[in-house]
Amino acid sequence: MSLLSLLSGNGFVMYNKELAHTVSTNGAIVFGQLCSSYESFKNKDMITVRNEKEYFFLTSEVLQEETALTYKQQLRAIKELEQGGYIDTKMMGVPSKKYFHITDKIIKELVSEVNASSSKREDLNVSTNETDSSLAQRANLGMTKGNSKPDQNGLSIKKKNKKEQYKNIKNNFVNKEPVNNDEIIHKLTNEYRIKGLSKEVCLRVVKEVLDSKTEVENFGGYLRACLENTLYKSKLKKGEVEISLSNGNGKLDLYYDWLNN
Repeated sequence: MSLLSLLSGNGFVMYNKELAHTVSTNGAIVFGQLCSSYESFKNKDMITVRNEKEYFFLTSEVLQEETALTYKQQLRAIKELEQGGYIDTKMMGVPSKKYFHITDKIIKELVSEVNASSSKREDLNVSTNETDSSLAQRANLGMTKGNSKPDQNGLSIKKKNKKEQYKNIKNNFVNKEPVNNDEIIHKLTNEYRIKGLSKEVCLRVVKEVLDSKTEVENFGGYLRACLENTLYKSKLKKGEVEISLSNGNGKLDLYYDWLNN
């Protein structure tokens, strides 16, 4: 058994390094625990909605037990998260309890990071293509004058560069437009969060789609299909939907088989 396997389980709190640099280490630790608590309350239908915002309560005692942070450390971390725009808090109920709301800011930042990484890969591909073009020209210069045979080294370089160019084109989406994709990603992740997927799962699906090497004509349609498949498998795992092996015509449902393969 690996060391990570021994350490994993209830002993871990989600910790985002970028958020720690932006806010503080304690702020990132508290935020990770808030995300975990939100998922727990969401699954138990214990979310409170006020002004179209989802709230859940968490006591300082529970936070201290889960994070080992003292009450003063918690107060400072929560204040930093509020000032950074990552959470909202509200005192509600009798007796009064502190309720938390996680904003969409972290999602927008993570999606921007994914798109920035994708743009860097595109820039690298453009640079590689320019280099390939230069090498191809030099390969043409390797041809001897007159009717003599072409230089074999130059010809092999040219063939290799054509393969690399094809590979670079294949590794990118056909219609990858960062601005439009941002809007599509924001709209669809919000839609499927309402349908029941967690923020983390939605972001993981988005990352896998952006990292995919599959050529896609319709990015929005492809992302929606991936999110829909993920939602179906989530409901299937929770027993919220029944398994169907037939499409109503007595034939095997290939869509269902694809989900399980």
